[in-house]
This record gives sequence, C-alpha cells and structure tokens, in this order.
Amino acid sequence: MPKYRLYVLESAAKRFHTLREFEAPGDGLAVALVEDARGREALELWCGNKRVKAWDALSIEQVPPLLVSEDPAPPPRRT
Repeated sequence: MPKYRLYVLESAAKRFHTLREFEAPGDGLAVALVEDARGREALELWCGNKRVKAWDALSIEQVPPLLVSEDPAPPPRRT
C-alpha cells in the first residue's frame, strides 16, 4: 500500500510545521481522507517524490459551520 506524507504548512512562509504519514490504497482515497479531516491550514500531500495535491489555507468564512441542532435533545438523566 502506498505511503503518503501530509505536510501542514505555515501559510506565510510556506514551510511545513507538521508532518503526518499514513497509508492509503491510492491517491483518490488519500485525497478524500485529507479533505474529510482538514482544517484551515495550507497543506501538501506527497507520495514518494510526487506531489499529489496542494490546498491553500482557508479563511474563517470558508470553514464549514459545525452542524448544531437548533433544539438539541437534553442529555439523558443519570439515576
């Protein structure tokens, strides 16, 4: 299974400050895993010496809101 490296970049300097390594069966699934878990940071995904995809940093307006029920159910009572 291919090994991937995900670099979390400092937006201004484009230098990485965090490296995460993982395995995935292919580029498509590796990209999907990153997109499902990404935050606001700029990212680069690599497999060996191939850059698979790069993501720009997101502004706060671009981050999806949390799903919150307008009328949440109360927590269960403990007895």
